[in-house]
Amino acid sequence: MMRFSTALLSAALFGGALGAAAQEQEAGRATSVSGVVAVQRATGSMGIMARGSAVRPGDTVITQPDSRAVIELRDGAKLTVRPASEFRIEGYKFAQAAPQEDSTVLRLLKGGLRSLTGLLGQRRPTAFQLNTGTATIGIRGTDFITRICEDDCAAEAKREVTTAISRTPGYVGRLIAIQGRVATATGPRAGKPLAVGDPVYAEDILETSRQGFGVVIFQDGTRIVLQENTRFSVERYKYEPSRPEQGNVVLRLLKGGLRALTGLVARNNNRQFQINTAVATIGVRGTGFDALCVGPCADDGEAGPADAPSGLTVGNWQGCNVAVNKEGEVQICEGQALNVANDKEAPKQLPAMPAFFERSQAPRPDKLKVNLEELFGVQQDGFSEPGVYVQVREGTVTLKGTSTEIFSLTKGETGYLSSNGAKFVRLGVTPVFMDRDVFVRDADPDEYGCFMK
Repeated sequence: MMRFSTALLSAALFGGALGAAAQEQEAGRATSVSGVVAVQRATGSMGIMARGSAVRPGDTVITQPDSRAVIELRDGAKLTVRPASEFRIEGYKFAQAAPQEDSTVLRLLKGGLRSLTGLLGQRRPTAFQLNTGTATIGIRGTDFITRICEDDCAAEAKREVTTAISRTPGYVGRLIAIQGRVATATGPRAGKPLAVGDPVYAEDILETSRQGFGVVIFQDGTRIVLQENTRFSVERYKYEPSRPEQGNVVLRLLKGGLRALTGLVARNNNRQFQINTAVATIGVRGTGFDALCVGPCADDGEAGPADAPSGLTVGNWQGCNVAVNKEGEVQICEGQALNVANDKEAPKQLPAMPAFFERSQAPRPDKLKVNLEELFGVQQDGFSEPGVYVQVREGTVTLKGTSTEIFSLTKGETGYLSSNGAKFVRLGVTPVFMDRDVFVRDADPDEYGCFMK
C-alpha cells in the first residue's frame, strides 16, 4: 500500500496533477471531503482531492486517518470511504443509449467503503461489482458496507464501550417452515409469498392463508407458530447474546392464532417479553402457550371457530402466563386457560381447556428441532478476525471467496470471509466495530460538507 505525507500531497496539488487526465471520461465527483484525501491517477500522478474533484476510471482514492470522502458516480451511486482506506475505480461505463454496456467495477484495497448503488445497478444488477483481494461482491439493488480487517478491527472492538446493547441485524427472525401461503403486508415484499429461510423484519406484518401456517424462529430462540388466517407483527426486538437479560421482545397478535415458546430474553427477564392484542397484553413466566384472537380482539372483527369464546383466549401447556388489561389480570399455568371477552372486561380463567386448541394442525413449537447457529450464524458482537466483512443495509448481496460456492446476504445480515477467502461465516450479531462505525453509518454530510463524529 502507498504511504505519503501531507506535504507531498500538497506539492502534487500545486503541480496540477489533478488536471492531467482532463480528457478522460469522468466516473463521478467528490460531493464531500473531510481531512486529507488523495487521488492517484492511472498514470501514477497524485494530488489532493477536494469537494467537486472528478474521479475517473483507473483512479485510486486514498483517505488518511481521521479523513473521509463521499463520491457520487454519474448514475447516482454513492460511495462513502472511511478513514485509512484505499479503493480503485477499475472500470466505469454509463451510457443511457446503451445500458447493456454499462458497468461499475470497484476494488477495495484497504479499509472500508459504503456503497449505495445508483441507476446502473438498479436496472442491471450484474453490472455492479466490488472486489477485494479474496472476495467478489455482487448486488441486487442495494446499500452495503464492506470492510477489510487486519488487526485494526480487533483493536477498535476492544476500544468500544461495552455497556450498551449492540444492535441485532435488521431482521429479527427466519421462517423455517411454511404450509399454504405466508406473506407480509408491508415493505418491498408486500403481497409476495415468502419462502422457507426468508428473514422476518420488525416492519413486517405477517399473514397466513386459510389451512396454512408459518413457523418463525427469533435470534434468542423464541419460537412462534402462526396458525391459519392469522395476522401478526413484531413491534420491538432487541437482543444481545452475551446479555439476554437486557433484551426486549414486544410482539402483536392482530388476528387469528399462534403457538409460542419463549426464548432466552424471557427466560432471563420475563418482564421483557410480551404479546399485545386489542383487548389485553399477554405476559409470560418462562412459558409455552397457545393464543386465539377473534371477534373484538381481531383487527377486522372476524369471528373464530364455533366452539371458541369471543375475544382473546390463551391456553398454557408449559410454565405460566398472565393476561392484563385496565380492568384486571389473571394468571394461568400448565393445563389452564383464560379468556378476555373485550377491552372493557377483566380477564377470566376458564373452567377447562377449550377443545379447539387440540384441533390445531400446526406443530407445537417445543417439538421442533432448531439450530440457532445454522439459522443466524455466529452470535458474537466481538467477532473481529482478519478478513473481509460485508454488512447489508438494504437489498441483497452475493459474496464469493476462493471456492465456487456463492453466499447470499440479505437486508440486516453480515457475512465474513477469511483472509484467504476459504472460510465463510454468517454473523448473527453485527460486529461492534461495524455497528458503531460513525464514518459510514451516516452516509450524508451536513450542508457544509462536514461529518459529525
